[in-house]
Amino acid sequence: MRFGPGLLIFLFGAALLWSWWATEEKKRRTVLGVLKTRISRISDVSGNGIVAVRGRAKTGVWGTFAAPLHAEDALCAAAWNKWRVSEVAEAGKAAEVKVHLSDVEPTGRNFLIEDDWGGVARVDPTDGWLEFSDQKEGPELERDGDTCQRIETILKPGETVYVLGRSKSVPEVSPSGPGGMSSGTQLMIHGPGLIVTTKSPFAIVAGTLIWPVSALAVALAGGLFQIYEWCGF
Repeated sequence: MRFGPGLLIFLFGAALLWSWWATEEKKRRTVLGVLKTRISRISDVSGNGIVAVRGRAKTGVWGTFAAPLHAEDALCAAAWNKWRVSEVAEAGKAAEVKVHLSDVEPTGRNFLIEDDWGGVARVDPTDGWLEFSDQKEGPELERDGDTCQRIETILKPGETVYVLGRSKSVPEVSPSGPGGMSSGTQLMIHGPGLIVTTKSPFAIVAGTLIWPVSALAVALAGGLFQIYEWCGF
Protein backbone atom coordinates (compact mmCIF):
# COMPACT_ATOMS: atom_id res chain seq x y z
CA MET A 1 0.00 0.00 0.00
CA ARG A 2 1.54 3.28 -1.07
CA PHE A 3 0.71 6.79 0.01
CA GLY A 4 0.55 9.55 -2.54
CA PRO A 5 -0.44 13.21 -2.80
CA GLY A 6 -4.04 12.29 -2.00
CA LEU A 7 -3.15 11.55 1.61
CA LEU A 8 -1.36 14.89 1.98
CA ILE A 9 -4.36 16.71 0.53
CA PHE A 10 -6.67 14.82 2.90
CA LEU A 11 -4.51 15.68 5.93
CA PHE A 12 -4.35 19.33 4.85
CA GLY A 13 -8.15 19.54 4.57
CA ALA A 14 -8.59 17.78 7.92
CA ALA A 15 -6.18 20.24 9.56
CA LEU A 16 -8.14 23.20 8.18
CA LEU A 17 -11.38 21.69 9.43
CA TRP A 18 -9.93 21.10 12.92
CA SER A 19 -8.56 24.66 13.03
CA TRP A 20 -12.01 26.08 12.18
CA TRP A 21 -13.69 23.91 14.84
CA ALA A 22 -11.15 24.95 17.51
CA THR A 23 -11.74 28.64 16.71
CA GLU A 24 -15.53 28.29 16.84
CA GLU A 25 -15.33 26.34 20.11
CA LYS A 26 -13.20 29.12 21.64
CA LYS A 27 -15.83 31.68 20.56
CA ARG A 28 -18.62 29.54 22.04
CA ARG A 29 -16.83 29.22 25.39
CA THR A 30 -16.22 32.97 25.44
CA VAL A 31 -19.93 33.65 24.88
CA LEU A 32 -20.95 31.18 27.58
CA GLY A 33 -18.53 32.92 29.93
CA VAL A 34 -20.24 36.24 29.19
CA LEU A 35 -23.67 34.80 29.96
CA LYS A 36 -22.46 33.60 33.38
CA THR A 37 -20.59 36.77 34.39
CA ARG A 38 -22.02 38.40 37.52
CA ILE A 39 -21.55 42.14 37.82
CA SER A 40 -21.21 41.82 41.60
CA ARG A 41 -18.16 39.58 41.17
CA ILE A 42 -16.28 41.90 38.82
CA SER A 43 -13.47 43.51 40.80
CA ASP A 44 -12.03 46.94 40.14
CA VAL A 45 -10.12 46.47 36.90
CA SER A 46 -9.50 50.12 36.20
CA GLY A 47 -6.26 49.32 34.41
CA ASN A 48 -8.11 49.09 31.08
CA GLY A 49 -9.54 45.70 31.98
CA ILE A 50 -12.15 44.25 29.59
CA VAL A 51 -15.44 42.88 30.91
CA ALA A 52 -18.58 41.54 29.25
CA VAL A 53 -22.01 41.22 30.84
CA ARG A 54 -25.64 40.56 29.96
CA GLY A 55 -28.62 42.17 31.65
CA ARG A 56 -31.64 44.45 31.39
CA ALA A 57 -31.18 48.07 30.37
CA LYS A 58 -32.53 50.47 32.99
CA THR A 59 -32.98 54.21 33.16
CA GLY A 60 -30.67 55.93 35.62
CA VAL A 61 -30.65 59.51 36.84
CA TRP A 62 -29.61 60.54 33.34
CA GLY A 63 -33.07 59.76 31.95
CA THR A 64 -33.94 59.09 28.31
CA PHE A 65 -34.17 61.13 25.13
CA ALA A 66 -36.60 61.17 22.20
CA ALA A 67 -35.18 59.27 19.23
CA PRO A 68 -36.01 61.32 16.08
CA LEU A 69 -37.22 58.54 13.77
CA HIS A 70 -38.81 56.30 16.39
CA ALA A 71 -40.48 59.11 18.35
CA GLU A 72 -39.90 56.95 21.44
CA ASP A 73 -37.88 57.32 24.61
CA ALA A 74 -34.46 55.75 24.14
CA LEU A 75 -31.41 55.16 26.29
CA CYS A 76 -29.03 55.29 23.35
CA ALA A 77 -29.22 55.14 19.59
CA ALA A 78 -27.16 54.83 16.45
CA ALA A 79 -27.98 56.39 13.11
CA TRP A 80 -26.45 56.46 9.65
CA ASN A 81 -27.31 57.53 6.09
CA LYS A 82 -27.79 55.17 3.16
CA TRP A 83 -27.07 56.81 -0.18
CA ARG A 84 -28.12 55.44 -3.56
CA VAL A 85 -25.78 57.10 -6.03
CA SER A 86 -26.20 56.95 -9.82
CA GLU A 87 -22.74 56.84 -11.35
CA VAL A 88 -22.03 58.02 -14.87
CA ALA A 89 -22.04 55.13 -17.30
CA GLU A 90 -19.86 54.54 -20.33
CA ALA A 91 -21.27 55.06 -23.78
CA GLY A 92 -23.95 52.50 -24.60
CA LYS A 93 -24.31 51.31 -21.00
CA ALA A 94 -26.99 52.06 -18.40
CA ALA A 95 -26.12 54.16 -15.38
CA GLU A 96 -25.07 52.09 -12.38
CA VAL A 97 -26.65 52.67 -8.97
CA LYS A 98 -24.37 52.03 -5.99
CA VAL A 99 -25.22 52.04 -2.29
CA HIS A 100 -22.96 53.94 0.11
CA LEU A 101 -23.30 53.97 3.90
CA SER A 102 -22.10 56.84 6.03
CA ASP A 103 -20.26 56.42 9.32
CA VAL A 104 -22.46 55.36 12.22
CA GLU A 105 -23.31 58.22 14.58
CA PRO A 106 -23.81 56.94 18.17
CA THR A 107 -25.82 59.07 20.59
CA GLY A 108 -27.13 58.46 24.06
CA ARG A 109 -26.88 58.98 27.76
CA ASN A 110 -25.42 56.88 30.52
CA PHE A 111 -27.74 54.07 31.60
CA LEU A 112 -27.73 51.11 33.97
CA ILE A 113 -27.54 47.40 33.26
CA GLU A 114 -28.88 44.90 35.82
CA ASP A 115 -27.94 41.24 35.51
CA ASP A 116 -30.00 38.19 36.50
CA TRP A 117 -28.46 38.20 40.00
CA GLY A 118 -29.32 41.81 40.84
CA GLY A 119 -25.90 43.30 40.13
CA VAL A 120 -25.95 46.78 38.59
CA ALA A 121 -23.34 48.58 36.50
CA ARG A 122 -23.28 51.91 34.70
CA VAL A 123 -22.74 52.05 30.94
CA ASP A 124 -21.31 55.06 29.10
CA PRO A 125 -22.24 54.53 25.42
CA THR A 126 -20.04 57.38 24.18
CA ASP A 127 -17.69 56.19 21.41
CA GLY A 128 -19.35 52.79 21.45
CA TRP A 129 -20.40 50.43 18.66
CA LEU A 130 -24.19 50.25 19.04
CA GLU A 131 -26.41 47.71 17.28
CA PHE A 132 -29.97 46.98 18.31
CA SER A 133 -32.90 44.92 17.02
CA ASP A 134 -35.32 47.88 16.93
CA GLN A 135 -34.44 49.58 13.64
CA LYS A 136 -36.43 52.07 11.61
CA GLU A 137 -35.86 53.62 8.19
CA GLY A 138 -36.81 57.18 7.37
CA PRO A 139 -38.21 58.44 4.05
CA GLU A 140 -35.97 58.53 0.98
CA LEU A 141 -35.00 62.08 0.08
CA GLU A 142 -33.76 62.99 -3.38
CA ARG A 143 -30.72 65.22 -3.74
CA ASP A 144 -29.17 66.03 -7.14
CA GLY A 145 -30.50 62.81 -8.65
CA ASP A 146 -29.33 60.65 -5.76
CA THR A 147 -31.42 59.42 -2.83
CA CYS A 148 -30.57 59.53 0.86
CA GLN A 149 -32.30 57.56 3.59
CA ARG A 150 -31.76 57.93 7.33
CA ILE A 151 -31.62 54.70 9.38
CA GLU A 152 -31.89 54.60 13.15
CA THR A 153 -31.62 51.83 15.74
CA ILE A 154 -32.39 52.35 19.43
CA LEU A 155 -32.12 50.73 22.86
CA LYS A 156 -35.21 51.07 25.04
CA PRO A 157 -35.52 50.61 28.82
CA GLY A 158 -36.22 47.00 29.83
CA GLU A 159 -34.55 45.35 26.82
CA THR A 160 -32.00 42.58 27.30
CA VAL A 161 -28.62 43.94 26.28
CA TYR A 162 -25.06 42.64 25.97
CA VAL A 163 -22.23 45.01 26.90
CA LEU A 164 -18.51 44.54 26.36
CA GLY A 165 -15.92 47.19 27.17
CA ARG A 166 -13.35 48.61 29.52
CA SER A 167 -14.32 49.03 33.17
CA LYS A 168 -13.47 51.13 36.18
CA SER A 169 -14.94 52.09 39.53
CA VAL A 170 -16.64 55.51 39.71
CA PRO A 171 -18.60 57.33 42.43
CA GLU A 172 -22.17 56.09 42.46
CA VAL A 173 -24.67 58.65 41.19
CA SER A 174 -27.71 59.08 43.42
CA PRO A 175 -30.47 61.69 43.04
CA SER A 176 -30.75 61.89 46.83
CA GLY A 177 -27.03 62.27 47.54
CA PRO A 178 -25.22 65.59 48.01
CA GLY A 179 -24.29 66.99 44.61
CA GLY A 180 -25.93 63.97 43.01
CA MET A 181 -23.30 61.62 44.44
CA SER A 182 -23.53 58.92 47.08
CA SER A 183 -20.77 57.63 49.32
CA GLY A 184 -20.50 54.34 47.40
CA THR A 185 -18.80 53.34 44.18
CA GLN A 186 -20.15 51.67 41.07
CA LEU A 187 -18.71 49.70 38.19
CA MET A 188 -18.79 51.65 34.91
CA ILE A 189 -18.31 50.02 31.50
CA HIS A 190 -17.08 52.40 28.82
CA GLY A 191 -15.03 52.82 25.64
CA PRO A 192 -13.01 52.98 23.55
CA GLY A 193 -13.85 49.64 22.00
CA LEU A 194 -17.24 49.46 23.72
CA ILE A 195 -19.91 47.17 22.22
CA VAL A 196 -23.57 47.53 23.20
CA THR A 197 -26.06 45.28 21.41
CA THR A 198 -29.37 43.50 21.86
CA LYS A 199 -28.40 40.83 19.35
CA SER A 200 -27.37 37.41 20.57
CA PRO A 201 -23.59 37.16 21.05
CA PHE A 202 -23.76 33.76 19.33
CA ALA A 203 -24.99 35.54 16.19
CA ILE A 204 -22.33 38.22 16.50
CA VAL A 205 -19.39 35.81 16.71
CA ALA A 206 -20.81 33.31 14.22
CA GLY A 207 -18.44 32.95 11.31
CA THR A 208 -19.06 32.13 7.68
CA LEU A 209 -19.42 28.51 6.56
CA ILE A 210 -17.10 29.03 3.59
CA TRP A 211 -14.05 27.82 5.51
CA PRO A 212 -15.46 24.56 6.93
CA VAL A 213 -17.21 23.64 3.67
CA SER A 214 -14.02 24.31 1.69
CA ALA A 215 -11.91 22.34 4.17
CA LEU A 216 -14.34 19.41 4.04
CA ALA A 217 -14.29 19.47 0.23
CA VAL A 218 -10.48 19.43 0.22
CA ALA A 219 -10.38 16.52 2.68
CA LEU A 220 -12.93 14.51 0.69
CA ALA A 221 -11.12 15.19 -2.58
CA GLY A 222 -7.83 14.07 -1.06
CA GLY A 223 -9.40 10.95 0.41
CA LEU A 224 -11.04 9.97 -2.87
CA PHE A 225 -7.82 10.58 -4.77
CA GLN A 226 -5.92 8.35 -2.32
CA ILE A 227 -8.51 5.58 -2.69
CA TYR A 228 -8.21 5.95 -6.45
CA GLU A 229 -4.44 5.40 -6.19
CA TRP A 230 -4.85 2.41 -3.86
CA CYS A 231 -7.29 0.73 -6.23
CA GLY A 232 -4.87 1.25 -9.10
CA PHE A 233 -7.31 2.90 -11.49
